[in-house]
Amino acid sequence: NGLLWLAARQAPSMRAVALTSAALAQPAVSRTFEGRDRFAPAAAWLATGIALERCGPPVDGLTPTPLAEPRTTDAGVDGLVVRIDRFGNLVTNIPAGAVALMGTGVVISVGGAQVPDMVGTYADVPARTLCAMAGSTGRLEVAVNGGSAAAVLGASRGLPVLVRRRSGA
Repeated sequence: NGLLWLAARQAPSMRAVALTSAALAQPAVSRTFEGRDRFAPAAAWLATGIALERCGPPVDGLTPTPLAEPRTTDAGVDGLVVRIDRFGNLVTNIPAGAVALMGTGVVISVGGAQVPDMVGTYADVPARTLCAMAGSTGRLEVAVNGGSAAAVLGASRGLPVLVRRRSGA
């Protein structure tokens, strides 16, 4: 389904196998919840030290997941919202490190709405205030302290996110 390809991009020497060993899976494997029935047991067996090859035959060539990559321009970084978490935080495809390299004087806009502050934690802004921060995934996230940025901004996946240097910064 392309999911493993995301990890493979980070570790090009990674090996992969098809999880076909019935002995290392749940007795009944659900067609809709293989993570519980195949992946979790395989991870547990691997944690005990069994060889990867016992899980199944090698897989050559992983299916790429087409992802929109952020674009760096002279003006800043152009990206988009790739996910909205259960709290309504907007997870972007923009690496937080790319924003940090631009310094403290940045302007972030999401779908044309300006985000007032880049902060370290939610507590750095008053309740119900829109902000941006480096999220746990290492990506720029837009949030509302104690609320939903998706609801406040009427945001959805694919919404443009622009990071610009503040004039005079």
